Amino acid sequence: MDILPDLAALSDAEENALITRLEDREQSLSALRKRYHERIDALRAAREKRLRARIALGTVTVVGAGPLERSLFRGSGELPERDLEALPEPETLTDDALLTLLRTLEAEEDDVSFRRREAQGHLDIVRAHRRGEPVDLASLPAVLVAPRPLQGDAA
Repeated sequence: MDILPDLAALSDAEENALITRLEDREQSLSALRKRYHERIDALRAAREKRLRARIALGTVTVVGAGPLERSLFRGSGELPERDLEALPEPETLTDDALLTLLRTLEAEEDDVSFRRREAQGHLDIVRAHRRGEPVDLASLPAVLVAPRPLQGDAA
């Protein structure tokens, strides 16, 4: 997790520059997260299409009931360095490869989402400082897990 500088020691210009950098980072991470969601959605749709075709043909083999739940966070904590555009198309993948890629991208999206929340938390703290509100940097973990209002909702 990136550490914020001593906000009280920053000039107004330095604080504005920090806010701009954090906004840029949050926007960049939001765009990356959107690209992950698009790829994950495409893989899920391809998997569903394959399963529906097998059901229609009566060729689905049920091996046994396994856990359907997904852990809350499966990421590594690091931002992935992947070119999402260079990924193979779902049609070219075997069922196992498709599922493996889907799970890998979900874990990587967890990391992107976490870093985005971190950037949003940093922004919240710096903006609160700018407004003259008391700021406790130790509150960042609580900010990271707090529910955020949807865009358009009153904050």
